[in-house]
Amino acid sequence: MKYKFAIAACARWEADTILEWLAYHRLLGFEHVYLYCNDDDPTELYEKLAPLLVEATPFITFIHYPFQGMQARMYKHFLRTFVHEAEWFMLLDIDEFLVLKHASDVAEFMRLHEFWCDALYFNWVFFGHNGFEERPAGSVLLRYTRRDLQVNHFTKMMTRTGSLDIERIIAESEAGFWHDWGDDVGRALRRMNVIGDGMVGYYEDFPNRAREYLDVGDRQQRILNTAAIYHFAFRSAGDIRRRIERGTAGDFHGQLAFKAVEDEGGLDGFLAQFAQVEDTFLRDRWRGFLDGGWRSSLLGRPPGIHLSLGRTALQSSISAWSREATPAGDASRVVSGRFSGSYNCHTDVEDGPWWRVDLGGFCRIAQVRIFNRIDAPLIMERASRFALEISDDDSEWAMVFEKADDTIFGGIDGEPFIWSSERPVTARFVRIRLLGRTCLHLDQVEVYGER
Repeated sequence: MKYKFAIAACARWEADTILEWLAYHRLLGFEHVYLYCNDDDPTELYEKLAPLLVEATPFITFIHYPFQGMQARMYKHFLRTFVHEAEWFMLLDIDEFLVLKHASDVAEFMRLHEFWCDALYFNWVFFGHNGFEERPAGSVLLRYTRRDLQVNHFTKMMTRTGSLDIERIIAESEAGFWHDWGDDVGRALRRMNVIGDGMVGYYEDFPNRAREYLDVGDRQQRILNTAAIYHFAFRSAGDIRRRIERGTAGDFHGQLAFKAVEDEGGLDGFLAQFAQVEDTFLRDRWRGFLDGGWRSSLLGRPPGIHLSLGRTALQSSISAWSREATPAGDASRVVSGRFSGSYNCHTDVEDGPWWRVDLGGFCRIAQVRIFNRIDAPLIMERASRFALEISDDDSEWAMVFEKADDTIFGGIDGEPFIWSSERPVTARFVRIRLLGRTCLHLDQVEVYGER
């Protein structure tokens, strides 16, 4: 077999969120996705996926299935054509995310179960619209944190390919088989959920038919604490309309039930049930992954907000080399956010030239980044020796750091000088004062912390 773990998924109107869904499940350890595009025109989705499709070993097999309302047919096409390439597979939608609470990936999680079962069942947990009237652009995982209090009885399965009678499923199974294989589709198919419950009678009065030693609440919590499918089915109040517009033909006719709820005036109450609990597990896990961008940064993630950007600044003097006609105008260029690699301010030659910024109010200052000019290496050392000072009133100054050596630091080459403090200092004004008789010329200064 080519793959240990694979997914087959149907996508209709999912170009905006497909890359996040794919990246998440790839990180979870799935080796391949068989993606059925059910859009009338596959071009938009195909273009979005192009970087993944041209890999030497593509993560995706892309199939355009243009016949609306044929979800069962799409999955049966997968079972007939591709399923034998994977040892284990799942059938998922793009608004469903597999969540494993105590495993780093699907291989680690399945090692606990693969010797005891052939089909492992994961319950749905519905997430609501988080107050959005219309869907916002961007990440699903970062924006939606409100969910139903209860675990839903619907399930999806991780299934061992060799355990199923594939031909029988293709010939006999009706729409919805992707939620439960039933009692008679496999060769002594061993089915259980993620906490070890057998599946015979599982859906009857769920979750009350629990093991004798578990109460209902404990059963719900054990499922939530182990693994589930987080189902982001309604991402805005307008999602009912969106579902209808997307199509209700064939296997999608069930969407009309949601329309009936809206027509009967029960939409607010219906959506409210999916917003009872704040659950940030998936958001926090995704944030941890996205922090990789900052971990690869030359400078690292700033500790707080950018306090100095666009603020009023001043310097001790101007010179023939200054960019602006006044000390305030020249100094303000250093907090403009427009890096040049050269100088944005330039004082005259004097004793202890200085530059300072008014943060506009008292702030907790955790970090100051000083970007030296790097276009003239022979004079970069002018900024080497300096005092970093703070003030509440722009009159009395306290030094928080002194750099008294001649070590040269850089700027946009990735080597600015960075002062940080685990215990932030509180002030309104920040000043850089050079030590000795010289002139001050800097590219940018950034102050980070909290207001």
